[in-house]
Amino acid sequence: MLLFVCVTVALLFTFYLYFHNWNRAHQQNPFQLQPNCLLTRSPIVFLSGRRSLFYFLNYWNGVPHYLREHGYEVEELNLAWRDEDLRFQQSLNYLQQQKKPVHLIGDLTSLPLLTKLASTQTLHKNHLHLITTKAPSLMVSKNISHYQIPAASKISLKSLPWKILIKTGQFFGFNKNFSPTLLATPNLTKVKETHTEYLNFAITLAESDL
Repeated sequence: MLLFVCVTVALLFTFYLYFHNWNRAHQQNPFQLQPNCLLTRSPIVFLSGRRSLFYFLNYWNGVPHYLREHGYEVEELNLAWRDEDLRFQQSLNYLQQQKKPVHLIGDLTSLPLLTKLASTQTLHKNHLHLITTKAPSLMVSKNISHYQIPAASKISLKSLPWKILIKTGQFFGFNKNFSPTLLATPNLTKVKETHTEYLNFAITLAESDL
């Protein structure tokens, strides 16, 4: 009987996790296009960070779509969830197939990967970027540029289920260095303001391409 109860609870919790991830991944946030944005010459590539059952679908939420709608060439590179060696090999394979340099963007969970890529001599033609909501506590390679996006100051009561999931993931060590604000997680951040920050970042990248 106890085994049955444990299995049932585990299944319900797994369903709960999947439902909230699916619901987040499919939320649509209406926005208005900003005119006359300077576009990058190199494609913008978002790296999926370290994932877990607490957060796994559509890692960057609506950020890549928002930039695409403004005319930027944007890709999302879905990497292995947690195996750093495999994540590095997948990234390396992707970059070696590209015919022109790219802007490779990762959050703080991807810092080990970006650092390893920065030390790979054959990849120096590519541009590596770390994007965070605060100054990283770890040393960042001089070959990695850093851009900071302000963190959301308030979290609504409506987002309480997601807040609980994220805190639970952090408690078990799965969501370390995970930032809901940075990923423009619906209901947990001011999505429109975060999207505007990413657009400003993309324009900064375009200026560096000139």
